[in-house]
Amino acid sequence: MPTRDSLYGTPDKLLARLRLHTEFATHPLGWFPWWHETVQPARFARVLDVGCGDGSLWAAAESLPERLTLVDTSPGMLTRAGERVAGRGSEVVRVNASAHALPFDDASFDAVIANHMLYHTTPPRALAELRRVLSRGGRLFAATNGPDAMAEMHDLITVLRPSYRRPHFHEVFGLHNGPAMVAQHFEDVRVERYPNHLEVTDSRALIDYILSMEATKDLTAEEQAQLRSGADAQITEHGHLRIQGDTGVITARAAQNPWAPRILEEQPDVEARLVDVQLHLRLDRDVDVVAEAVGDVAQLRE
Repeated sequence: MPTRDSLYGTPDKLLARLRLHTEFATHPLGWFPWWHETVQPARFARVLDVGCGDGSLWAAAESLPERLTLVDTSPGMLTRAGERVAGRGSEVVRVNASAHALPFDDASFDAVIANHMLYHTTPPRALAELRRVLSRGGRLFAATNGPDAMAEMHDLITVLRPSYRRPHFHEVFGLHNGPAMVAQHFEDVRVERYPNHLEVTDSRALIDYILSMEATKDLTAEEQAQLRSGADAQITEHGHLRIQGDTGVITARAAQNPWAPRILEEQPDVEARLVDVQLHLRLDRDVDVVAEAVGDVAQLRE
């Protein structure tokens, strides 16, 4: 599978994707405004954006958190992101780092943002790091796609190239399987779906998007012309090319009780069996219930 750096090492590929999703969205707000209305990140004092890209998410914000830390593996993206949030009254820190090894102390942030990037990681490892740097009760907001995202576009490519296999990022971390992964490290896991589809009226924008994908970056001029012809035929017939959306945000809260994360770190081999135990380790339960849960952990260790 292509790496995030190979996909977004420079802004051009990302901009091609953003253009399609921004110009042809049918939701009245569009993705970034909808995201800000749903998440409201400015309500948190210390916010970490892991895999921040070129900062488009924050360029669309009416206001910024008091302290915003931007993390990305691409120095070029960090530079661009820093430029887009400069002079807006927030303390901004830029860090070149991986989600797998964040250079921050435990409980350093009140909210962590992972906007369409966890499928470029090893999710269990990255989610453990995100949980580590969150304070108790801190919030996680992880945007991702479901299996039906952009289905019509992938169908067009398959007609041209029968051997084409659509990227399976959603299988790594998607709306359908991501919540279970998040629940291994967080509580109060929910999914907020973005009700949107695209109505594309410019086939050139669609071709630029397709060329930004690793699997189709080598399309010949003839293949590009064939794709445009197929897209234009649908645009002429229907007034637009409809492309399905399947996107949203997985939200979660860092456990209020500090014991559960420590238990999971000490016993990763029984992580799945300890999920039920975590549910008992809440500060709002009485001492007897907590003692019973700790007893369950002791039995698992034997």
